[in-house]
Amino acid sequence: MKSFLKYISLIILLGLGSCVDEIPIQSGQSDNALVVNGILNNLKETQVIYLQQTRGYGKPPSNVVNAKVTLHEDNSKTYEYSEKTQGEYVLDGSLFTAAIGSYYFISINLPNGSKYQSDPEVMQAPINLDSVNWQVIQKLENTGEGFTRSFPAVQLAISTQFPSSDKNIFLKWSTQSSFQFTTLPECNPFRNVYTCYYGYSINTSELMIYSNEDNQQNRLSNFEVGYEALEPDYKFLETHYFSISQQRLTQQAFEYYRRLRLVSSQNGTIFDAIPAAVNGNVHNVSNKNEKVLGYFQVSPVSIIHEKVVTADFDGKYAIITKNGNFCAWLFGVVGSTYEPSCCNCNQLDQPKIEKPSWW
Repeated sequence: MKSFLKYISLIILLGLGSCVDEIPIQSGQSDNALVVNGILNNLKETQVIYLQQTRGYGKPPSNVVNAKVTLHEDNSKTYEYSEKTQGEYVLDGSLFTAAIGSYYFISINLPNGSKYQSDPEVMQAPINLDSVNWQVIQKLENTGEGFTRSFPAVQLAISTQFPSSDKNIFLKWSTQSSFQFTTLPECNPFRNVYTCYYGYSINTSELMIYSNEDNQQNRLSNFEVGYEALEPDYKFLETHYFSISQQRLTQQAFEYYRRLRLVSSQNGTIFDAIPAAVNGNVHNVSNKNEKVLGYFQVSPVSIIHEKVVTADFDGKYAIITKNGNFCAWLFGVVGSTYEPSCCNCNQLDQPKIEKPSWW
């Protein structure tokens, strides 16, 4: 019988905020197992680690509180994480920036005296993204019931050049989508307009990874890294951004995600995977046989923001108009309905964010 799946959030910090990759945890085989999920990148951003603990079959994992989390740099410098919320430990990005070429690992001391440590990983030089291309496609998706559905989507592809001296390149991608929505001036006597910003991760159920270890390619051209459904159309009525994060992995990290993806290919998606059978890089210092779930990833990140406006869809896809369609009934006849978000953008059913600094 399939075990009930739990989901642990691994936060990957991007320019517009945090991008959440959800990693499933099967706790039925690993009761009271520590779950470590985090990333250390080269950006001047707050670094985040999540600590949780499985609680047995059918129960959600609990947050680990009052732990001491320390980052070690080249066995010479240490930096202390602080507990921001229950189970969430952060390192202020204004006080620390990872150095290219240095080795990093974390140590974790739990209140019960248990001590854990991750394998050291080197912060490699980042590989910059050259460009992003996109096109409108009809995407086929398995409904999980033996049927497929077709829907219009924006397909994203990247091009990037590898350093000629590096023969073994390991990469992982994640993408955030963000858009703005502005109210109509007719909504108030002062004709004020208000703009809201929204942001969310896309394709979180898929692992986008690549290695040139076998083919020795030194460039990727139009390599598909994600997609977003074009519906609902209001996401594309004004300015829309795709923010693609390219993470350079160590070989050990790549193997971890490759095994995770292999399990998912046998079971359907990564949400059907069994990470308890996939070893991470965190260990109990005094008990190497203890199962510890998750991974502490040391990765440089390169980010590219691709701006898309409504006019870009001309000849590709018929985006509805704002005043003519989406907000057409704002001042219609009695009994007609209109979209309330046209007057109050807070009512759009999307996760709000602060306006990104790069917007």
